[in-house]
Amino acid sequence: MATGNSGKGAGFISGVGQVVRSAPRYEPERVDVADSPPVGPVSVQAADTPGEARSSAIMKLLSVLGIPRWIVSVHAVPAGSPWRSAPLRLRFGWVELAVVAFLAAGLFVAEVVPVWAYAWWALWAAPLVVVDLAVHRLPDRLTYCAAIGVWGLLLLGGSGSSWVRSLLAGLAVAGLFALSTLLLGRRGFGLGDAKLALSCAALLGWVGWPTVVVGLMVAFVASGLASAALLAARRVRWSTHLPFGPFLVLGTIVGLLLAAAA
Repeated sequence: MATGNSGKGAGFISGVGQVVRSAPRYEPERVDVADSPPVGPVSVQAADTPGEARSSAIMKLLSVLGIPRWIVSVHAVPAGSPWRSAPLRLRFGWVELAVVAFLAAGLFVAEVVPVWAYAWWALWAAPLVVVDLAVHRLPDRLTYCAAIGVWGLLLLGGSGSSWVRSLLAGLAVAGLFALSTLLLGRRGFGLGDAKLALSCAALLGWVGWPTVVVGLMVAFVASGLASAALLAARRVRWSTHLPFGPFLVLGTIVGLLLAAAA
């Protein structure tokens, strides 16, 4: 009995061995390292910190503010000289400060005038003020750009009657200034002032005719006070012709602010 059982056990073990040898063997796939693409270090882009975000916003703002400075440097030349023949060298900050101040006023007048029309006007008014103070000139290419842009953006404002009133106000005030030039010569307003009035009076006229009157009164009073102060300080003479463009811009902003506060 023992011998028979041992033979059966040996046969069973031999059969299991044949099954194991006949089973397919798994061989891992070989990968040629030379053919695989190189794997470099993984770069992880970190999120911008609040300080970096502010720095980026400031740089973008400065790049935008560089446009008015370039406009001033091109057009602030003596009368009769070609553009960019003797560019004016300004300390950094004057033009930019004017642009920021004018745009900041737009935060308060947005309720009475379309904000995009005012912003367009402010971006042209700031260089015009600096150029007029520097060389007593209001270049046509700047005043016309301001007027055309303001009228176009006001037209998109949605009120047809207000746009017609702003158009009539700009033409009326500009016509009065031009008429004073024809009748009084140098004692009247310059033609540059008349062309600047196209956009200034248009913004005031969008609000209403009383706002046009208030804005002009502020401009006249401010100009008179400045002239009296300069005369008292003996900085100018009676025959000195002061630029009126800055006072016209000031009257426009003050008139809009008073209308918004009413």
